[in-house]
Amino acid sequence: MPAAGQHSRLNEMDTIISTVALHGTPQENLDLVRAVNRNCVCQFGLMGLRRTSCPAHLMLADDQRALDGLLFGRRIAAKLRAEEWLTRPPISVVRI
Repeated sequence: MPAAGQHSRLNEMDTIISTVALHGTPQENLDLVRAVNRNCVCQFGLMGLRRTSCPAHLMLADDQRALDGLLFGRRIAAKLRAEEWLTRPPISVVRI
């Protein structure tokens, strides 16, 4: 038992709640759910209970950084593809 005034590290760890959210549009959320469903390899038992979770579902549950990266990549992809085919530098606008 910890001394007075000290916190038990185990109790602190027990109270941490992980919340992961996709900060995208409704369409982006729907597209992510569809992509996860297409790539799901979770294993289910005879009663329909999930025995193991696939990496795609684990990412949805535990990896905020990965979800943010997917959203960033999705939003910048068209710009990067367009820039790849530029034959001259883009014209920059100077504001005074």
